[in-house]
Amino acid sequence: MSNLLNLENEIFRLPGGRQLGYAVYGDPHGKPMLFFHGIPGSRLQRNPDITILKELSICVYALDRPGTGLSTFQKNRKLLDWTEDVQAFCNGIAIDRFALIGISSGGPYTLACAYQMPERITHISLVSSLAPLHRTELFEIIDPKMKRLFKFARRMPVLLNGLLGFAFLFLKNRFDVAFEKFVADLPESDRILLHQPAIAEMFKKDVTQAFRQGSSGIISDLKILSEPWGFELNEIKQPIHIWHGMADTIVPVQLAQFMIENLPDVHPNLIEGAGHFMALQYTKEIFSKIT
Repeated sequence: MSNLLNLENEIFRLPGGRQLGYAVYGDPHGKPMLFFHGIPGSRLQRNPDITILKELSICVYALDRPGTGLSTFQKNRKLLDWTEDVQAFCNGIAIDRFALIGISSGGPYTLACAYQMPERITHISLVSSLAPLHRTELFEIIDPKMKRLFKFARRMPVLLNGLLGFAFLFLKNRFDVAFEKFVADLPESDRILLHQPAIAEMFKKDVTQAFRQGSSGIISDLKILSEPWGFELNEIKQPIHIWHGMADTIVPVQLAQFMIENLPDVHPNLIEGAGHFMALQYTKEIFSKIT
């Protein structure tokens, strides 16, 4: 559709000189929505069918976090530092108020914005989102492989950098083999989604962008997300829509249940049989809540 935006490689210059990579797509006259990606991921993480956005009159701005894709790496950053970049970006492109959707590890960054700039946000959805992993009872719930990544990021980031670099070389040269191995361990709903050719191709481009500058940005994300966030869930007063698959094996549903119990104003949508990548299946339902 000719009246749909689809720009993948945009760059915004932040006040301190760093650059912020972003994609913008959907209805150019639609309601502005910021999208925060998961790990490993980038501004290219999305449902390939963007015609949904025209139907719902939404324009998506998907941002690369520091060290990912086209965004400059930022040393010693904290979760709340992200809100300064978001404020500067929205001021610079003249977006006053906007909706926010965070997927997986993008969820905590979404809540950071809800905490720091509530007056600018019109809607908040968390999809398959992580919860505060500095809490031992939540950290113990996640998959053992994920636990190891978070622990390495905190304690041995140099070693993890080498391991992830090696993993990406293997992935780049044998993507189809690595992709099939990853998908094989997922629930049926995720396997069906990720075997759709357009979605599989999107993930290949997305993961390549995630490692565009190496693995430093990813390691920084992992470290940040396993530390205290700098605020408590009960300090967030806006309505939060939580979407989570009951069959999610990457971020178990218990993490969503913790947030449902601790956020003051929450609208839960726990989907039976859905997995971690449910956003690809329920894009229209999730985005249609944006007003």
